[in-house]
This record gives sequence, C-alpha cells and structure tokens, in this order.
Amino acid sequence: MIKDRVAVRLDEKTRQKLESFIKRKGMNVSEVVREAVNDYLRVQDISWAKIDYEVIPIIISSFKEFGFELIEVIKPDTDISRVIGKKIPIILCFENADIRIDVKLYIEESNGKYILEIEFPNNQIVETGDITLSTGNITYMGLLTQFSEEKFKPYLEDTLKIKNSGLSKKQIETIKNLIDKKRVK
Repeated sequence: MIKDRVAVRLDEKTRQKLESFIKRKGMNVSEVVREAVNDYLRVQDISWAKIDYEVIPIIISSFKEFGFELIEVIKPDTDISRVIGKKIPIILCFENADIRIDVKLYIEESNGKYILEIEFPNNQIVETGDITLSTGNITYMGLLTQFSEEKFKPYLEDTLKIKNSGLSKKQIETIKNLIDKKRVK
C-alpha cells in the first residue's frame, strides 16, 4: 500500500529544473507531483472502453457526414494489451451506395505512449501485360490521447476523393505507356 507521504530522491539537475518550474508556475511540489502522476496514469490507462466510447464514435460520425453507414465492427475477442502488443487490427466496415470501405485501426505502444494508426484501403489497380501497378493505402497516425475529428477528417476526405474519382483513362494510358517504354529498354 502506498503511504500518504512519499519521499523521492532527485539528482541535482532534476531538482534545479523542478525548482525553476515551481517558481514559474507558482505551484508547490505536492501539486506538481500530483498533476504529473495523474497525467501519467491518464496516458497509461487504456481499455476497450476508451476505444469503444472515444475513438470509434469519432470515426463513425466522420463517415456519416459523407453518407456512409456502419455495417460492422470487427474487434478481436482478446485483452486490449494483446491487441497492442501483437498489432492486431480492429476493423470498421462502412458502405455508401456502391462504395465499401473497411478501415483498420491499430494501436501501438512507443516510449510509454499509445499511437493510433488508422489505415484506409486505397487500391487503384492498373494491369498491363504481366505487370500490375497498384497504389498504396492512406494512413492516419497520431497519439491516441490527441485523436480528434479535426485531425481525422482530412484523411477521410482524401480517401473519398480518390475512391470517387479513381484513375482517369488518360492516367491509366500514361502509366501503361511508361511501363511499356521501360520494358522495351
């Protein structure tokens, strides 16, 4: 059990930084330590509830603004720590008329912080003879604690622009011609 009072040994450099911070902020040592511990615990605290009630609703509401409906949420039937450690995806399936988008969410731990990675499939495929060219995915990546609709929406808009427009016939012909020229050399 942790006591109400805890002694902490600080090296000289850390003590000087702490004293400077306390003077600047007008706080006492107890307030600084209490705030730092609470911030640390808030960042370290991750659960399915955080994903279900903070992350997924932002994604769903962003898709709904563009007329998409959520079809399915596919979550691994395991502990959140295993999902993070093994980089197991959480999949959200959306549909709008003839467009279906399956978004993959990954959570990683890096330097004690959680990174949220959202992968939008963006495959445009051009085939010419024995060569197939495909574009890659668009990926949002940021700190889980800083994830917001404002940061997420531009990635969704880019994905939808590409999905709706696709490659034009002229772009496809240009790509095929470039591939054929390389083949001749």
